[in-house]
Amino acid sequence: MIENLQRNGADLTKTHDIDFFLVFGQESDAVAAADTLRARGYEIASIGKVPKRTLWEVHAKRKMAPEIGAMQAITRDLSALAASHHGYYDGWGTVGIK
Repeated sequence: MIENLQRNGADLTKTHDIDFFLVFGQESDAVAAADTLRARGYEIASIGKVPKRTLWEVHAKRKMAPEIGAMQAITRDLSALAASHHGYYDGWGTVGIK
């Protein structure tokens, strides 16, 4: 993702609106994970059922520069958080800021 941003001319030193996605089998796990994310300073954009599936997705947001070390640390952190609630971290995305 970071390579794509760089290739498209994004300035990775600027603050971006970054979207993070976590997926869970139970609504209660999604809500619990969202509560933890909120306590850690993330904005919760939505908690919803994945269309045509029996899964629940948490869409969280944070304003930050998408620096590689920080994004790797967040990936580890959110992967562990999701796993602790019987889910998985499904990645992040953003629109590049030039």
